[in-house]
Amino acid sequence: MVRRYGRAVRQDLRAALPGALIAAIVLLPFFDKAFTIDDTVFLREAEHVLIDPLHPAAFDYVWFASPERLSSTLTSGPVMAYLLTPIVRAGAPERLAHLETFLFFTLAIWGTAACARRLGYSARACAVSAILLACTPVAIGMAATSMPDVPAMAFGVWAVEEYLAWIAERKTRQGVLASLFFALAILSRVHAAGLLLVAFVGGLRGGAPAPGSALRRIVSRWRWAPLASALATTVAVFIVTGDPQREHTGIIAAIRQFLYAGSVGKNAMALGIHWVTCLPFGLAWLAFARRRVLAILAFIFGIATMTLRAWGGHHTGPPGLSLLAALGFATIASVLLEALRERDPQKVLLGLWLLLPVPIVFYAHLPAKYLLLSAPAASILIGRASTRASACRIAWLTTVAAAGVSLGVLINRADFHFGLSARRMAISSVRPAVAAGKRVWFAGHWGFQWYMEQAGARCLSTETRSQMAAGDLLVIDRLQYGSLQIEPGRPLGRLLAVDSDTEPGGRIMEEGAGFYDNSAGLLPWVWGREPSARVELWSLN
Repeated sequence: MVRRYGRAVRQDLRAALPGALIAAIVLLPFFDKAFTIDDTVFLREAEHVLIDPLHPAAFDYVWFASPERLSSTLTSGPVMAYLLTPIVRAGAPERLAHLETFLFFTLAIWGTAACARRLGYSARACAVSAILLACTPVAIGMAATSMPDVPAMAFGVWAVEEYLAWIAERKTRQGVLASLFFALAILSRVHAAGLLLVAFVGGLRGGAPAPGSALRRIVSRWRWAPLASALATTVAVFIVTGDPQREHTGIIAAIRQFLYAGSVGKNAMALGIHWVTCLPFGLAWLAFARRRVLAILAFIFGIATMTLRAWGGHHTGPPGLSLLAALGFATIASVLLEALRERDPQKVLLGLWLLLPVPIVFYAHLPAKYLLLSAPAASILIGRASTRASACRIAWLTTVAAAGVSLGVLINRADFHFGLSARRMAISSVRPAVAAGKRVWFAGHWGFQWYMEQAGARCLSTETRSQMAAGDLLVIDRLQYGSLQIEPGRPLGRLLAVDSDTEPGGRIMEEGAGFYDNSAGLLPWVWGREPSARVELWSLN
């Protein structure tokens, strides 16, 4: 038994190795990339863990305009805070933080190969699945951050793999690991709770109870015990790590705060576009789907997305993006229709797995990172189909994978320049000014906020505006604050320094691109000529 288990592990590792090597080659140049966007929130949570280990989000923080309880706005669980705690204890070096996320990426690649094998697919299909995950643009982009999306993906794919093993073999170890991984995935990204439904459907045709002791036979009959245990564990952890200040805090209050019906049209359009641009799935599936079914579905969804665009107006982007979104919806629908037509329970499981991000259309935004939980399923579907593919289809799949790697690199290059100005300004100007006794304020958030606070600057908020005085310094992130007045009619003062990236190049958060927030655009990357970053240092009058 041990020998067979060891052989399976070796097979999975061999299948995952090419994908892991691709990920290492692609991500190694970006290990020193500046912290970005929501990295700051999770790093601050990790710092608070060192003070209050049980309540990572129980502190006040300025993330919008005024200080408020982080636990009232944070829609993620506490897992990332604990994962980053050793990083912040070591001084929060970017290389170490990105190394940690990269390790979770490799775990997800390995888990994808293992899950494909568990579903009964060939060694070639397992290797192709792992390679496709490594070539996924959004995965490459998010693996160079310190956000919980990549860990959630890793926990999620291993949860499904262990649960499928539990269904087939009913070993206690498998049930315990499945329960643990499901809970960790949900406590990383809440919409991973949908994996419980996916696993429930996948377990409907489970094997017979395993022989053994009476207790083991009783436990093994409860095929959904790991799912119930995961749900109970998740609720217990949310309660234990919740903010002691209970009023208007907690995950439910935070999610309710960001539900917005007006974003449904824009988010639905973004979801379809992400399937084609941010994962290799949409384009790759063109070679493997039943073409007549796909064409009919594309026509139907084309009418639907054009209608949606007419309803949503300019928020849904130009007409060409509507057709791109229609193609994304058509590919997902074709998977589910084929699964039902073929009565293929494995394909049904994988098709449902693709739908995890759908509920997020009701959220304030739907960036590509929320599709990461479904990326292993998308990769496995294509890997499975590739085993019977012709040379022409394999050539197309190779082209799509290469394009995915290229887009992932372009996203990371753009993000590198996006955050570089804030880090340089903090080191060259803010830190020396604070050391010299100057009072420095800053206006801006995201990764910019992390570097300003680390350098000793104070956040400008509605409460602190009245404390600013002549002679103070103010650092402004112009990407977020195009215009800023301290008081009506009062000029800022004298501009002392500017750090900006004015060269034309890739953009991910402007000019129609919104990799981290689709409110800025529906594409993950565009070529732009406007400055990608501009940080200014002012001396106040």
